[in-house]
Amino acid sequence: MMRTFLFLSFVVVLFISCTGNSGTGKAVSTPETSRDQLITIAEDYIRSRCREPQKTVAGNGAITIIDGQKSYLIEPSKVFTGPIDDDPGKDAIVSVATFDGQYQTTTEHLIILNSSGKYGLAKVIRSDMEILFIKGRVITADVPTHSRSSPLFNCSECRDVLNYQFKGGELVQME
Repeated sequence: MMRTFLFLSFVVVLFISCTGNSGTGKAVSTPETSRDQLITIAEDYIRSRCREPQKTVAGNGAITIIDGQKSYLIEPSKVFTGPIDDDPGKDAIVSVATFDGQYQTTTEHLIILNSSGKYGLAKVIRSDMEILFIKGRVITADVPTHSRSSPLFNCSECRDVLNYQFKGGELVQME
């Protein structure tokens, strides 16, 4: 009887601690919620550039927004979070692949800053770089050394891993 009571007490305590409620009446923000908010900001940005956007969602969560010949691809794996600016909030970069027909034209990196708990689009950077991660206000990216029009663009040896910081509203390469 005592074992059953202790077991049930443990289960109740465990259940209460896992409900996602901090006791203030407000739900705790989960990583999924933040990721969803960031993807929504990216979708809103893309829709603002389209006349008649049509959205499809793949099984892996990738979102494609098509407007005529132009299409945009948002992949959940291309959402990077970490500190970018000087405040303590967790910021983000969402990389959006842009296509004209079936050919990728560029990647748009949406710099999204967290200010007082709210995310806002701060800057859009068009670049063929591939963001690898964000750590300690440093953005590490894999950057092609040749332009998209060069036959060497996809050369695996023709890439540099560079570090950047977001200063004064610009992405600045670190020395």
